[in-house]
Amino acid sequence: MEIENLLSPEVLDFIKQHKTADPKKVALQAHRKFDFPVGFLVDQISGWQKAKKKLPYLIENEGVLFPPDLNMQQCSSEQTASYKASLLSYQSVLDLTGGFGVDTYFFAKQAKKAVHVERDTWLSSLVKHNFSMLGISNTAFYNGIAEDFLDSNTEVFDLIYIDPARRDEQGGKVFKFADCEPNVVNLKTQLFSMSEKILVKASPMIDITQGIRELENVSKVWIISSKNECKEVLFWVVKGFEGDAEITATEIGNEKTIEVKQQAAPTFSFSEPLKYLYDPITSIHKVGNYHLFLNRHCEPNGDFLFKLAANTHLFTSEELIEDFPGRVFEIEAVLPYNKKEIKKHLIEQKANVFTRNFCDSPDQLKKKLGLKDGGEKFVIGFSDLYGTQVILVCGLK
Repeated sequence: MEIENLLSPEVLDFIKQHKTADPKKVALQAHRKFDFPVGFLVDQISGWQKAKKKLPYLIENEGVLFPPDLNMQQCSSEQTASYKASLLSYQSVLDLTGGFGVDTYFFAKQAKKAVHVERDTWLSSLVKHNFSMLGISNTAFYNGIAEDFLDSNTEVFDLIYIDPARRDEQGGKVFKFADCEPNVVNLKTQLFSMSEKILVKASPMIDITQGIRELENVSKVWIISSKNECKEVLFWVVKGFEGDAEITATEIGNEKTIEVKQQAAPTFSFSEPLKYLYDPITSIHKVGNYHLFLNRHCEPNGDFLFKLAANTHLFTSEELIEDFPGRVFEIEAVLPYNKKEIKKHLIEQKANVFTRNFCDSPDQLKKKLGLKDGGEKFVIGFSDLYGTQVILVCGLK
């Protein structure tokens, strides 16, 4: 398949007319109209639809081409890639696992020189074409595996970025760096000969302590979440570093970005629900060690911000904490787990439901209470200090 086939006026016009249509239905029409494999054309329509939310910077240029669906699923979002590129200072960057080039694009915008390494020939050619369309001229492209590039490379970079594939030969998920492809643990000595700084992206499911132990020389860890979902974990590996890693929990959003660094702090005291309830950003939930992230909300005697129970990772206070890193609720009712009592407080019979350390899942709780999703109320199930199942009805502050 040649890129030029997808750039003919006839094909571009067809894509433009059908970009909001069902890709499966479009495939039938395209099969009768064009004499090349229509899967490539359908990728353009499906890709445009996904990029509208995930990669809006791409959809304004009609000459930009999209990869197969799997590559669209695996690539970083515009938000996470842009944030990631802003974390560090560098003039030259090597992306050893370039993929669809989203991370490379944002690195290249801040660097004088970038290199995109990708083993898939079609994907590599798409990214090279797209960078030309987007006006990025400072990036070199290497079509081949990361190990071959490293063996042939003689350059030194300010930053090496690597996002190893987290599936084995059978397609099963793996979580240790040594089981990923490429094996960043085995390559580390070679990587350090080309750069003193390596940024490694990991699955949101990774055990952070294990990752630090495996990679060694980890200076910083960023846990990045968006819309209450952990998106990725980044390990900043620095040649010769021997201290403890600084961990930052981050929630990125359209309006603001919340960053909280782990610091030494007193442990929490406990309390029944008070006037306000706090649910930390997902990145903090990912790490745990809540008191290390929320230390500025703990007075030395521990009587400002309270935890509801040891294993219930929700917090409460009598006075409003304006800058809490997470969702803040005003508690309207504290109730036993009793359907009749709870429904008295829900006139519309719908609510946003979540649980922490509770006997039922959110779906089970909704089903038992006969609630529909939505509305302005929140129903939160948790276990209190004594193991009792408690329901809170809250409004988002």
